[in-house]
This record gives sequence, structure tokens and C-alpha cells, in this order.
Amino acid sequence: FIAVTPSGDAKGICEELIRRFDENISACYPGEHRENSYHILIDRSGHTQLVPQMALSIGYVTSDLCEELSYLEIREAAEEVLRYAKSETKSAVFANRRRLVGRHAAPRKSETSSTSAKSLGL
Repeated sequence: FIAVTPSGDAKGICEELIRRFDENISACYPGEHRENSYHILIDRSGHTQLVPQMALSIGYVTSDLCEELSYLEIREAAEEVLRYAKSETKSAVFANRRRLVGRHAAPRKSETSSTSAKSLGL
């Protein structure tokens, strides 16, 4: 799911979601399995797997590091930080910390002047 919040609140909101999730997830397991780190899962094919206890993975992108991004570009950035969060075995939150510029953003004045100078051989 996607949540839109003021960028200054994003980290705190994500940390609170993780805290509440981790605090309450054990209630979803039978009493005798609540303290286990891993559980045996039997999939649709009848194969058994050892899986970790459920965890919440959150990846977020803030608008202060994004300049004229399209929906697809924001989605790509969000998917990347979410992949990092999912690589953890416990609940985790990862934020985009790189400045991103959209593919269709207008070049900055300093970029156009240096490009013009290069094209003139200066």
C-alpha cells in the first residue's frame, strides 16, 4: 500500500508502524508457537519450508529528494528501497537518501550553459 504524509513525519510514522506490528504480530500465532523465530510452512504443493516469523517491510521516498519525477520513476525508487527492507529477516524500514531527478526534468541553467560551451568547443 501507499501512504502520503508530510515528509517530516514519514520516518516517525514508519517506525511507529513497525513498533506496533512487532508488538502485536505474535497474537496471530498459536500460543505454543509465539516465541519461535521460525515456523514450518506447508505450501500448496505439499512441500515444507522453514520460514521466519512475519515481519513488516517498509520502503519510503520523500519529495525533498525528488525533482520532477513521474509516477513510474517514484514507483521505481520506492520498489528499490522496499527491496532493501525485505532483505532483512526482521521488520525494517529503509528510506531513499539519494537525490533523484526525473528523466523529463528541464536542465538547470548551469547545465545548459556548460552544454552550450561544450557544443561550441569552448
